[in-house]
Amino acid sequence: MSRSVALYFLDLRTAPPSLQDRLSADEQQRAAALADPLVRRQWTLGRAWLRRLLSERLGRPAASFAFGRGPHGKPFVVDAPGFGFSLSHAGSMLACAMGDDAQLGVDIEPLDRQLAPADHWWRVLPAHELRVVGRSRRRFLQAWVRKESILKAEGTGLGYGSADAARWRLASGSTRGHCWSLACRGPARELQLIETEFEAARRTRRMPLPA
Repeated sequence: MSRSVALYFLDLRTAPPSLQDRLSADEQQRAAALADPLVRRQWTLGRAWLRRLLSERLGRPAASFAFGRGPHGKPFVVDAPGFGFSLSHAGSMLACAMGDDAQLGVDIEPLDRQLAPADHWWRVLPAHELRVVGRSRRRFLQAWVRKESILKAEGTGLGYGSADAARWRLASGSTRGHCWSLACRGPARELQLIETEFEAARRTRRMPLPA
């Protein structure tokens, strides 16, 4: 069992133009139902890339994986008990976290994302976080992706989870004009940050996971 969590990053602009043939029939139908071409490409690429990463990590054919969903929609690999993953896409980037015996949530957002005026940030952040954020766009986005990563790890949505940071091991950073956050629970001691092309890893960095 690996004692590390892997966090992969992929720039959409480096991916092949068509990946429909790498999806299951159900996935192809779901992709076809998405009206927005960018959202459809993000979803298609994300699922095809997820299958490739699972194949690499678990040593099985990419087409062999089946997915289920928890009570609030969090996906999981049906026949890989204890194996955790989380996928996020925004702007031109995809992020995917994977780990053995791990509960994971990842979120990524472009640093130039259009935001509501600072006077409205109280609607999504509690008072103690707002005092730290001030009126800084970057600090607000970092707080937002942290909150989202925790809710994804909990397997809930904004209307259900607590986003209690004290219950999670958290890591964060930025890459290619995007900020990201990872929430983790499990025995892993190390986080591998892996920038990829679609078919292969390009650069790997390592950092300790906070206790």
